[in-house]
Amino acid sequence: MESIRSEGFALSRDQADVGASAIAAPIWTADSVQGSVGVGVPNQRFDEVTEGDLAGDVMRAAEVISRRIGNPLSVMEGGI
Repeated sequence: MESIRSEGFALSRDQADVGASAIAAPIWTADSVQGSVGVGVPNQRFDEVTEGDLAGDVMRAAEVISRRIGNPLSVMEGGI
């Protein structure tokens, strides 16, 4: 969990399904995780560039949802 807090996302390769990767980011209230948002892709479409792009997109989506459910702090700017 500490790596998710410091990186802002979790990465999974071949863990749930062989041949698939996923990136997820937590949805926060002011003091706790309330859920997550993520995306899964086939491994053949997942490289370092895609990983960085998807991680950014997923973290931004989690940030928007976190703010809409009442977290006043910016998750992406280290507010949590």
